[in-house]
Amino acid sequence: MYPPLRLHGLFALITIVIRATDGEDRYVGVGDNTILDCDEAKHQPGITSVEWFCRSCSSLGTVKDSRVAVYTPELGATPLIHPSRIRLESPSYSLYISALETGDTGTWYCRVDGRNKPISAYHVKVTDVPSTPGKPLVMSFSSRTVKLSWAPPLNIHSSPILEYVIRVRNGEDTDWADSETVPSENNSTVYSVIGLKPFNVYSFRVSAVNGVGQSPESEESYYMITLREVPSGKPTITSAHNTSSDSIYLAWEPPHPSTLHGEFLGYQLSYRSRDAEKSNVTKIKIKGPNVSQYTIKNLSVFTQYLVSLEVVNPEGYGPATTVVVMTDEGGIDN
Repeated sequence: MYPPLRLHGLFALITIVIRATDGEDRYVGVGDNTILDCDEAKHQPGITSVEWFCRSCSSLGTVKDSRVAVYTPELGATPLIHPSRIRLESPSYSLYISALETGDTGTWYCRVDGRNKPISAYHVKVTDVPSTPGKPLVMSFSSRTVKLSWAPPLNIHSSPILEYVIRVRNGEDTDWADSETVPSENNSTVYSVIGLKPFNVYSFRVSAVNGVGQSPESEESYYMITLREVPSGKPTITSAHNTSSDSIYLAWEPPHPSTLHGEFLGYQLSYRSRDAEKSNVTKIKIKGPNVSQYTIKNLSVFTQYLVSLEVVNPEGYGPATTVVVMTDEGGIDN
């Protein structure tokens, strides 16, 4: 424990006042080193004391002025706090600070012989990547767009936020490392992610970017599901032929799941004779996505039919696949 510095006369009762505009702004990257000169002490003979202080340095455990180093002829140059990182040079009385931490951000100043007069002051601003933003929340969504908002980082570490990076994960079990990243290109904490897939599960993370780099990613959002759309995929008809003079057999494969855009409820099969009016169509609901064949019966003999098939979800019907099939010739009556 270092003994307290003894000041002479009324100097022990004087409080130094530093205005926010006084002193030099000194930006230093986290982990870097810096030297603060005590200009007042240079070339001044007969110095009895030099003190270095830091105001509002959270690394020193207080927002008040903390004495960090002192010189007296009796003690020499002595660091009082963090001796592994702080060194008071002699005879220059400059303060050398190594491996700067974000908590070293504050106003550093020296005082010579306890004088209440203009002093050397430095507004040291230790720059680092921002702290972590808040968890993104879903404000609104549609089938292909999600509007997100989040709380900004609590600490930007002396470097303004330039933009945010939104990580977009599709699915519940996919790896975040394989997810897509989208830059917001501004420092707003609201962003609409576009180009999503209908009826898909998504979650999101957000990181902040400043002039130093990118922050850690936020906690992931809650899962959400984009809205449905009508299907965009068509079934593929693999077989279509008559099985008699009044029946047609149809077989098919479903479209790719990514084109369903909602719960797969089944199919709608439509048919009419080629010469009939478009309004004169018969529709058959085929429930269940696992059905892959159907026989249409009670048709007219030796007639061409337009047969269409489309998938169904709760939003409606997808595009139709249509084939032309003719029933067989009928038998000859005697």
